[in-house]
Amino acid sequence: MRRLMLIRHAKSSWKTDAPTDHARPLNKRGRGAAPKVAEYLAAQGWTPDLAYSSDALRAIQTWNLMSEPFKKPPMETHANLYHAGWEPFLEVVLNTPVTVNTLAVVGHNPGWEAVLEHLTGEFIELKTADVALLESDDNEWPGSNWRVVDIVRARQIH
Repeated sequence: MRRLMLIRHAKSSWKTDAPTDHARPLNKRGRGAAPKVAEYLAAQGWTPDLAYSSDALRAIQTWNLMSEPFKKPPMETHANLYHAGWEPFLEVVLNTPVTVNTLAVVGHNPGWEAVLEHLTGEFIELKTADVALLESDDNEWPGSNWRVVDIVRARQIH
């Protein structure tokens, strides 16, 4: 069985001196939400073996804040996950080692909702720091027949 954690980056700041959208950092709310969501996920038994992240600053910061409760699994950044949809997501995930059972992927909307819909056939809204928890009985990546186990809503975790 494969498990996929589709993570939308935490809340970012629009009031910044960042020269580009790509360089926007997390805001205070985002910096607080990311580790709380990760603590909740780890307590539920969802700990990734590997993480992929968009190379946007806010996605990398999200993962860095989440990695501690997950015991710091390895993370790779991928430029093509920045505002990615299905095809860039697939291109990255196809290279996942077969030894990885639980994969976390940090990215952006609207692409993440499209990826989620492609995997499950369901449209589900993902707000900042929300995580879609998916499972598939396939033994290889990217797998098929994904089902939604849960949608963890950052705003519901205190």
